[in-house]
Amino acid sequence: MRAAFWVGCAALLLSACSSEPVQQATAAHVSLGMKAAMSSAGEANCAMIGGSLSAARQLDGSVIGMCALPNGKRCSEQSLAAGNCGSY
Repeated sequence: MRAAFWVGCAALLLSACSSEPVQQATAAHVSLGMKAAMSSAGEANCAMIGGSLSAARQLDGSVIGMCALPNGKRCSEQSLAAGNCGSY
């Protein structure tokens, strides 16, 4: 009985230590500083083709401007300006 109690306590402590905070990586949680990642020319190009503006955080922590195209494809500001996004 006593061993079962200690095993239960140990399991409770271990499960409490393994919990992580909820990650919020959706577009709804983009901070205002990230919205400034796209230049006004990139914003205009994205709007002209019917896309919607967003920002994407890279693995190194940098932020780049992204355009969500009407066909569902996402394209970076640089690729959109260079014409490397294919058909819209």
